Amino acid sequence: MRNLVYIAAFVLDAGESCVSAADKLSHEAGLPREGGRTLVDGYMPGPKHTVTLDPMVARACLYNDCDADTVAWAIAHLGPHPLANLQGVPTTVAWRTKPSIYVVCTDDLAVHPDLERAFAGRCTSSVEWPTSHSPFLSRPELVAGLLGELATASA
Repeated sequence: MRNLVYIAAFVLDAGESCVSAADKLSHEAGLPREGGRTLVDGYMPGPKHTVTLDPMVARACLYNDCDADTVAWAIAHLGPHPLANLQGVPTTVAWRTKPSIYVVCTDDLAVHPDLERAFAGRCTSSVEWPTSHSPFLSRPELVAGLLGELATASA
């Protein structure tokens, strides 16, 4: 059986955008808008309705538990993102029909861990890791271990 894996991600329902889901679930969890933590302050407008992220905000919010070389590499690979990505809405959602696991990153400074826990409630199961928003960079052994466990269980 195949599993969906969400790591500090937005688990959207049909008709929800990232913005509407964050507002709704933050309100339900009793958090301030966007959980009191936001990358929006670091958005730098770009061409054709895109934004890039200020490197200092990225360092503080996305990679707060990564070593300096990893942070430098990651920041060098950040690029522009269309603002429309935050407003898009799915018409079908796989988590409603497939097993899914959510990884809550308890030291995440980009998405509040309580908002992540609200999204995790939509999944089949969840785990919590003491990591930043980017455990695939700071703790790749956790990510590889989880994917290995899921692969072994479905074999």
